[in-house]
Amino acid sequence: DITIIPGVELYLLPSADDDSGSGYYHVTVHFQDFEAYLDACKFSKSSFERGVVKGGELKPLTTWEELESMSGKVTLFSSCLVGCVQRPWMNNKKEISERNFVRLMNIAGPGRFFAEIFPYEVSKEWNGKEKAYGPIKPLECCTTGKLQVDANNWIIALATKYNVPIVVSEDAHYAHEGDKFIQDTRLSKNGMSTWKMADANCLHHTDWLYTEMSRLHPEYVNEITFNQMIDNSYQFLSNFKGFNPKFKPRLPKVIVDRIEANLPIKKEITDDTELAEHVLGIIIKRNRINLHDDIYRKRLNKELEQLAFNGKVNLLPYFLTLYTIVEWCEKNDVLIGPGRGSAAGS
Repeated sequence: DITIIPGVELYLLPSADDDSGSGYYHVTVHFQDFEAYLDACKFSKSSFERGVVKGGELKPLTTWEELESMSGKVTLFSSCLVGCVQRPWMNNKKEISERNFVRLMNIAGPGRFFAEIFPYEVSKEWNGKEKAYGPIKPLECCTTGKLQVDANNWIIALATKYNVPIVVSEDAHYAHEGDKFIQDTRLSKNGMSTWKMADANCLHHTDWLYTEMSRLHPEYVNEITFNQMIDNSYQFLSNFKGFNPKFKPRLPKVIVDRIEANLPIKKEITDDTELAEHVLGIIIKRNRINLHDDIYRKRLNKELEQLAFNGKVNLLPYFLTLYTIVEWCEKNDVLIGPGRGSAAGS
């Protein structure tokens, strides 16, 4: 009974007439069905071709025109402080901010666009050189120094003007408060990091959210309006009736060298048993497993049963492809890791 909601946070290239000074925006996109997901995958090549390196990583850039080609197939959010609504507002470009808000709204269509507000003040920022938090200087758009609070007020005003449902979003980079130390360590870059997470960048219980939102926005948030925002979250969920992936396994061919009639030939192996025998031959050749040990022999048989004889798809060609890559690396003095060839590792 799990509802799968396929989504992605894209980096959106500002339009040619956007003079807010932003290099890119964040935009959160959720796909209505599998076909919409496949359509969006086609952006990958063009997005990476026009990508830029920021913060030490490549940002693939999607255009407004590409996003508009998904009209009616996606659910969109107004996004965070780096989004195309809040970022221009921060640069005191309210007309561009509002124009982008309406543009997102029109791409998604009725009931598929949601305005996001966040349960944070954002009144301090991390100073990497001094290793301390300091206050955010007031901006022309943000006179209070509480950047997210003022941005929320702007989003609430736009949502009210255009009758867009509001949801509470969390900028959650880890699950629980106790995980903050791990996240800070990951970001530390041997003490060279220029930013650090606030205490609130995790998931919270609804009671915490209500307490914070009513503290930050006492003029707007009460029990009625907060419950409406929770209901809007369920409205978002109801947009997704079912994500049914229709992928077919597409594994590489296994071509091996054979001697037949005293002549070297290349032969494709397709039989499951023959593939398993080929893998066993490699294992014996590499001599990494003591097959005389009953525990290891049983474990190997169990793995072959799961990978090759599971009744659905023989995955050995995938592992053999990784083995070919590792073998090439060893012969060409390329460092290889101790992993077992996971999708991420490969």
